Amino acid sequence: MSDVNQKKRIIGKYGGEIQGPTIVCIGGLHGNEPSGVRALRYVLNQLEKESVPFRGHIIGVAGNLKALKKGVRFIDRDLNRIWQPVEIDKLLSNGNDSHPEDAEEAERKDLINVFYEYCSNKESPVYFLDLHTTSSDGSPFITIADTLRNRAFALNYPVPIILGIEERLDSTLLNYINELGYIAIGFEAGHHDDPSSVENCVAALWTTLVNAGCIDKKDADELEKSRSRLKTAASNLGGFYEVSYRHGIENDSDFRMELGFKNFERIHKGDLLARSGEREIKSTENGRIFMPLYQKQGDDGFFVLRKINPLWLRLSTYLRKLHAGAVLTVLPGIRGVDGKYETLVINDKIARWYVIEILHLLGYRRKTLEGGKLIVKKRAYDIKSPRDYSLSNKTLKLK
Repeated sequence: MSDVNQKKRIIGKYGGEIQGPTIVCIGGLHGNEPSGVRALRYVLNQLEKESVPFRGHIIGVAGNLKALKKGVRFIDRDLNRIWQPVEIDKLLSNGNDSHPEDAEEAERKDLINVFYEYCSNKESPVYFLDLHTTSSDGSPFITIADTLRNRAFALNYPVPIILGIEERLDSTLLNYINELGYIAIGFEAGHHDDPSSVENCVAALWTTLVNAGCIDKKDADELEKSRSRLKTAASNLGGFYEVSYRHGIENDSDFRMELGFKNFERIHKGDLLARSGEREIKSTENGRIFMPLYQKQGDDGFFVLRKINPLWLRLSTYLRKLHAGAVLTVLPGIRGVDGKYETLVINDKIARWYVIEILHLLGYRRKTLEGGKLIVKKRAYDIKSPRDYSLSNKTLKLK
């Protein structure tokens, strides 16, 4: 990565004199979402201006530089859908681009260099915060992969917490970071063009710095105002939700959302939600609409959410700590890969009753469906972090 690109990529840094966590904050992974970049500039400037006592350090990173410059979601490919571990492992081992003419390939390579440069050889935890906005109005919210470590950290933010979206979206940055064993939070601040989205990102940043132990509460004048702001912006929705449905868009589809839907708005079975050409798309269930698409780029038309009972979450925590997933391999229609229970192959004709709900309860995520058999994998580092907090024991520089 050239020095010129790095200067543009790194929004700013703060701290480093006292040992503590590393906070990597990313804004603008989609180029039509500049609120996170603006919020990072503001918070980093305030930290410097007020000389706030700080443990560890924070790095503000700009995501898709080319797309941010043009104000579009992406140039060639969605930068938040190309974090395939196999592809990245090949890139790390031989430095060869999978798509050398692709604008987002170069962006991804730059970002990998940043992560390795600032997160390698760490003796303290590394946290990731990915700041986004949406094309629809509505409450700010958090998305996480459902690990107990992510849950515990996310509960510090007074906004709705969404589970299961990583099962519906392929190869996101947060999912890649989670697989490496880090706590990673996606924060969605509100509408792309709403000035309050910047303020919500600022509030999320102050909250993160206190929650991670970088700043003492007494030194964070903005903390209580930030929590109050987020709680008000979230309309006191709070709690955990899971994705029960995703409506994907085909490349040649003339998809159009019906106007006026907001995040978390209640919908009912049979409600008209969108159109594809002359075809009406109606809801197949009761729930809450989530991230309805009101922009030209993107292949996620909308999602449907349902609230999760807190008792179910407590039971989930208890069973995971008991490693109860090990008993699944003795049930009919379920077998472990290589005699272990981390990856399961499930014949859904045999193991059909509430199988997905039980798997989620025990910390598994849906991977693929092959020949009528569901393949699921237990989420990595659900309860404990890796012994080594660093991305690598050696520094890395991709050409």
